[in-house]
Amino acid sequence: MIEMLARKSAGGDVYLNLARAYLENCEWGRARSAIEEALEKGGLTDAAEALRLRRKVDVLLGYGTTGGGGPAEDR
Repeated sequence: MIEMLARKSAGGDVYLNLARAYLENCEWGRARSAIEEALEKGGLTDAAEALRLRRKVDVLLGYGTTGGGGPAEDR
């Protein structure tokens, strides 16, 4: 249901909220996907927060350090 709302929303904030919910449930892969959707959709109230969450998820997924970057394959 929330995924459908996120797809229909004008901006990416709903996707970012969805990512937070996934993080709470330790669904890190889904959280990363939702963050990417939020960034792609744009119109975020706080784009910097989306980037911070993406870095956090990357660390949880073992993609790098808290210093940033994406998956090791992308470097």
